[in-house]
Amino acid sequence: MTIFEEREEPILHHDFINEQLLDCGNMTFENCLFDGVSFRGGSLQKAEFLNCNFFNCNFADCDCKGIYLRECTFEACKGDGSIWQEAVLCRVTMQNCRWEEANFNHCVWEDCVFADSRFCMAAVSGCKIKKCRFACDFTRANFFKTPLKGVDFTRSIIDGLILSGEELKGVCVTAQQAAMLAGLFGIIVK
Repeated sequence: MTIFEEREEPILHHDFINEQLLDCGNMTFENCLFDGVSFRGGSLQKAEFLNCNFFNCNFADCDCKGIYLRECTFEACKGDGSIWQEAVLCRVTMQNCRWEEANFNHCVWEDCVFADSRFCMAAVSGCKIKKCRFACDFTRANFFKTPLKGVDFTRSIIDGLILSGEELKGVCVTAQQAAMLAGLFGIIVK
């Protein structure tokens, strides 16, 4: 019997090192370490991760729809093309990660820190963002219908954001970023 067979209770205090985990949907992991783990192309739908650490993990093309993450850390992970729709991230830290073209639509990001990570062309529409800190590359990310009030993008790259304009009410940007955003709506700043 493996650690996953016929498991109803949470997996506690387990280290997953250089493994491939493809079907962990609807499972709960607490105080676990994932180091060098590949979830590539797998499913983590509606899984829960509580106080877990992810280092050098591959989430590319992984289906993480409805996942719940609380007090987790991601470092040097990649998840290009992954699906995180309707995910909840609470007190999550992401450092040096790459989530290009990932789908985070309709997510909740609360009290998170995203640093030195790439969300280029990521879909982040219809999300709720509360008390998060960003220092990331959001080039051409889609924030359509995601209210950005209170979000500080001054340490981020936000070139070519996709949005309607209403999302920007209350966002904090640099003067240079403001001029670039104005250009998206046909305003010429001299």
